[in-house]
Amino acid sequence: MRLGIPLKPAMLRWLVLGSALFFVSCGGPSKKLNPVEGQVLYKGQPLAEATVSFHPRQGEKNPTPSTGVTDEQGIFRLQTGNYEGAPVGDYAVTVIKSVTVGGGGKGKRFSTAPPETTDALKGAYADSKKTTLSATVKDGENKLPPFRLDK
Repeated sequence: MRLGIPLKPAMLRWLVLGSALFFVSCGGPSKKLNPVEGQVLYKGQPLAEATVSFHPRQGEKNPTPSTGVTDEQGIFRLQTGNYEGAPVGDYAVTVIKSVTVGGGGKGKRFSTAPPETTDALKGAYADSKKTTLSATVKDGENKLPPFRLDK
């Protein structure tokens, strides 16, 4: 079958390379991901709208952390990139509860800049090298015990 477009060898190479890159980028995650669900409690109460990140303790340089955001009951489900779950391994766990600073009250001008925020937990669990929180993700479904924060 003839397409009507003459393909030169250089064009053919780019077409093949582009197709290969397309299929690689559209593929799934590079590692098997396992469903992970947990809960964050702050002083015994569910902590809503907190960002929970799992940072691998060993292995790759600059790995992508698995993250989730807590709902009203403090429950989160992890994602790695755009995919649900996290790889098997041991993790340092960080939790950040962002709150807007300055209130945004009357007299404020419209702005496209993001609001200024601070961590309501004062950074107590924000650094993956200093956090006291940890977790292990196993093969299969993972329902973790609650992370109990008191600072």
